[in-house]
Amino acid sequence: FPSHDRRGVNSTEDIKNLESTQIPMYILPVDIFYNKADIGKFIKDNQITVVQFESAQTFMEIGVFLQESLNIPVLLEFHDIEATLRETINAKESVEVLEYTQYISSILADHIICFTDLDKQHLLDRLYVPDDKITLIPNGIREEDFPIMHADKSQTLVFVGNLFYLPNQESLVYILDKVFTLILEEYPNVKIKVIGMTPNSLIERYQKSLNINFLGEITNQEIYLKELQSSLIGLSLIFSVS
Repeated sequence: FPSHDRRGVNSTEDIKNLESTQIPMYILPVDIFYNKADIGKFIKDNQITVVQFESAQTFMEIGVFLQESLNIPVLLEFHDIEATLRETINAKESVEVLEYTQYISSILADHIICFTDLDKQHLLDRLYVPDDKITLIPNGIREEDFPIMHADKSQTLVFVGNLFYLPNQESLVYILDKVFTLILEEYPNVKIKVIGMTPNSLIERYQKSLNINFLGEITNQEIYLKELQSSLIGLSLIFSVS
């Protein structure tokens, strides 16, 4: 598990939040993660047999080196196709460069993982990745898990996300500081609840507001669904894609 400034693992308290997982995790400082020689030695010393990257740029910078120097398979995961994502948020100035980077990295990667049919089709049609080189692993959402409830949804908003991840945190802070304050001027009874792992500093920042409720991480599915179903509007906002 590579930790750097956008992953938010900065203290022993943050580390404790990861203890419940059964998957071995290694938290690496930035200077090691982005040093090819150091990361190569770390992978070799810990007998790691497969490496997976979630960024085409990082794959090109480090993944290719690991492929060649350690002779191990290196996978590339597209949890979204960044070039098309930038198109949708009107950040088109770097789309061609990103798409070219993704094209080259797709050729060099040993295998590719994506999560949606749309992304797979993009890889096939625009990046010319062979079908047998792509594994589709859907992020499944079953309609039966979200039965219709006639709950009181009046004036309740919900934000869901891991707030140790900086892009999510940026989004929430923007909503609370720039948008929610305007809503409260006209609808003073509106409340917003936040679901997800949250740094204490963020909770303390808004602790005086009775209209903002941080629920933390909810692992019980029944409680989680109840909180979602009792909300009128779900909030989602993107400023950055890395």
